[in-house]
Amino acid sequence: MTVLFLPLISVADIKGRNISFDDAEVLLLDVPVDIEFSTATPGQEWYYVFTAPESGMFTFFGNNETAYMGYTLYFEGDIIAETTAGYNRNNRVTTSLIADGKYYLTVRYSMASREGYLNDYRLIVRKTQDWHYEMNEKDEAVITSYNGSASDVNIPAEFNGYPVTAIGDFAFSNLSALNSVTIPETVRIIGKGAFIECKNLFEVIILDSVIYVEGYVFSECASLSSVNIPDGITRINSNTFYGWP
Repeated sequence: MTVLFLPLISVADIKGRNISFDDAEVLLLDVPVDIEFSTATPGQEWYYVFTAPESGMFTFFGNNETAYMGYTLYFEGDIIAETTAGYNRNNRVTTSLIADGKYYLTVRYSMASREGYLNDYRLIVRKTQDWHYEMNEKDEAVITSYNGSASDVNIPAEFNGYPVTAIGDFAFSNLSALNSVTIPETVRIIGKGAFIECKNLFEVIILDSVIYVEGYVFSECASLSSVNIPDGITRINSNTFYGWP
């Protein structure tokens, strides 16, 4: 798919915010959209305007969790979705869009002290499904993101006949609606920051198949009161529970 950038004629009326979209580029939004960035100066922002091709849930996210990028999405002058970039976070926003609705998007590099080299960074926009996953070299499914709205989530043991063997880095990060998670017996690896900053997550059930839990998995989970640790786990990163009360 080709993404075209055209001169913008109109300017967004952003309520209560001194933000000008005079230099914004028109993004012809389709599914998927993949925009590549190069380098960034401290505080640099990019501006886009687009019309939603259809109604539904869309997710905006980056492919590099260490790129310090954040997004703000506006509709009729109001913020409808926003994330703040932080260290080792694969930030994303998921929100409902209206067909033919006109939206404004800012993408910002949040580091205040140094230049960023973003040659491998891409902002990706996709029509949202509850589950996104990728296949590894063993034809096993690795969950890359959950975009549903359930508060109590049972992670599937398979997708289309392929066993789910890993929860990918930051797959459930920043999901404020999430209260409890049950991880199936097919999963062996829980990736870095998988549940980071899930503020209302209070229970995680891990079955005996999990053998490796990476760093920051439950970092800043302020409500977490119960995590069972199976006997078969061979490695838990020392900062898995960083920031846990």
